[in-house]
Amino acid sequence: MSASVRILADENIPGLAHAFGEDVAVEKMPGRDIQRSDLSAVDALLVRSVTRVNADLLKGTPVKFVGTATIGLDHIDIDYLNDSGVGFAYAPGSNAQSVVEYVLTSMAFWLQRTKRTFEGLTVGIVGVGRIGGLLQAYLEQMNVRCLLCDPPRQVQEPNVSFYSLQSMSKADVISFHVPLTQRGPWPTRHLIDASFLKSLSANQLLINTARGDILDNQMALQHFQDNENPVNLVLDVWQNEPMINAELVKHCLLATPHIAGYAIEGKWRATAMLCQALTDYFHVPFKRTALDRNIRVNDPWQPQTDENKVSKLLSYYDISRDDQALRNEINNLPQSFDKLRKNYPIRHEFLASV
Repeated sequence: MSASVRILADENIPGLAHAFGEDVAVEKMPGRDIQRSDLSAVDALLVRSVTRVNADLLKGTPVKFVGTATIGLDHIDIDYLNDSGVGFAYAPGSNAQSVVEYVLTSMAFWLQRTKRTFEGLTVGIVGVGRIGGLLQAYLEQMNVRCLLCDPPRQVQEPNVSFYSLQSMSKADVISFHVPLTQRGPWPTRHLIDASFLKSLSANQLLINTARGDILDNQMALQHFQDNENPVNLVLDVWQNEPMINAELVKHCLLATPHIAGYAIEGKWRATAMLCQALTDYFHVPFKRTALDRNIRVNDPWQPQTDENKVSKLLSYYDISRDDQALRNEINNLPQSFDKLRKNYPIRHEFLASV
């Protein structure tokens, strides 16, 4: 029996072989290597953020459906897909828990080094969507005060207390969770500019797990070289991945290779969302239970009032391991960046639902 649907997928999308029967054929390859010539006999293309999907890739191919196992869309030309009648799906919220756990553990790492706790901490959250909102929920469960900055939501929800970006400089920790946009009333490219960095001090922590272009990396490097007491910086996303700014890595408190959302449950959750979309589009059966059993979190942690939350977070996720892995390979860029992502060790989600 020949397959009725032919799928080409990024090799880092797990579980596809378990999700369908013989009527679906799945081929995998490195996402950064996918070219138009690879799509001459493909019905559906499934990618992650390293594959740019646009007319240059798809024009003249039989591809009828594109899915991305990500929450971000800046690598997808949505207008082209719509104009060409190509079906589309993505995975909003799939790795939100993983990213939030990365952010909380980054805070714990910094707090441990500075001999502080979560008590009395103020956290500024820039972008309060799925990830920022989930971060807010967990922090408030831990009795941490949150300052929220989200201009689009502020317009829609005038009765909610939002703060300006400049006001975020009052927070102990500032974490960015915005999409990458260059047009419209609230562009986010280079949102973290020189004046914002100058407003922060060595007593604060700045975290970017959103998109690399939100921070001008060369400007940030210059800032660190010119200032004696700069802010503590955590970067998981970078401009020009995989050829990232190796000098800027040296100035970061934590530097990781775009893996904040890489907990295995999030990856399987994204696969399940794309498979459901494929089923709806091509009307092929989907073995949902084969994926669902990989999404459950065993014995999740519920923060307690009387426990040391800093040490507890670090016991669940050794974030310094991921930081050291990138530093060990920094002289082997750009190949080492993708190698670290491809061979990323299994990391599990650990927080209970809020």
